[in-house]
Formats: sequence, structure tokens, C-alpha cells
Amino acid sequence: HHIIPYGRPHYGSDQKENILILCPNHHAMYDIGVIAIHPETKIFYYNENGSIKKCNIYVNLTFVEQHRVNPKYLKYHWDNIFLPNIYKIKTIAGVIL
Repeated sequence: HHIIPYGRPHYGSDQKENILILCPNHHAMYDIGVIAIHPETKIFYYNENGSIKKCNIYVNLTFVEQHRVNPKYLKYHWDNIFLPNIYKIKTIAGVIL
């Protein structure tokens, strides 16, 4: 999975630092901004009806030690894909921001 999507409108890089290995379900959820990795804590979060909650996704620590994800990609996804999805859901639900 490309953390910053490869195509339009994001034009993410095809470098390994912009890649996560996810199952098909989590891949789709990451694409649409339902789940994300916090750029500083590296903890997975998910969107539950417009609220940000911690997510229990298994991370293979052996693989993580060998594969370094660039935090700038996580930050881009968090700021430009995940958070806007949270705000959109809150707005749709009629929650005042």
C-alpha cells in the first residue's frame, strides 16, 4: 500500500519508505482514510463515526525493524487523508466542529 497514494491527486512516491504491507481489508480502509498511523507515536487509529480511536492492528516488529517508513509520508496521510475524512463525517453527522 502506498501511504501517500501513487496517483492523482496526491502523486506519492514509489519508494519503499512510502509503502506499508497491509491485508486487503486494511489496505482499502487506509486508502479511504478510515485508519491511519499517527506520524509521531506510530500507533494505528481509526475513525468511529467521526471520533478518533486507537486501533488494535497487529504489527510484525521483525519486519518493521527491517523496513523504515518515512514519517513525512505518515504525516501527509494523517493530515491530508485521515483527518479530512474525520471532519467530513462529523460535518455530515451534524456535529459542530
